[in-house]
Amino acid sequence: MNDFIVVSLPVLIDDQNAFQRTTLRIEIFVKNRASGVAYTKKLQELLNATIRKFPIVTKRFSATAPRLLLKGADGLGFTAWNVQAKLIINTTDSYK
Repeated sequence: MNDFIVVSLPVLIDDQNAFQRTTLRIEIFVKNRASGVAYTKKLQELLNATIRKFPIVTKRFSATAPRLLLKGADGLGFTAWNVQAKLIINTTDSYK
């Protein structure tokens, strides 16, 4: 495995029959070069491709305002960058 992306969603959101606000996290992992140095060009390419998907708007949820939070080496030969975005979930129609 060379490069991969992990998307993390909230574990629990109470249904209050309203809009719920939380955070969406996307982690981008890229295999380091043979020398152990981060492959920043590939990280940047994956980051750009991820950011281009925003805003993500559907009837049930909206993901907006992505921000990069640098993470660093994971100790297993990969460098990770963390993207966080605002996630708004529409639960106003859950009573139907």
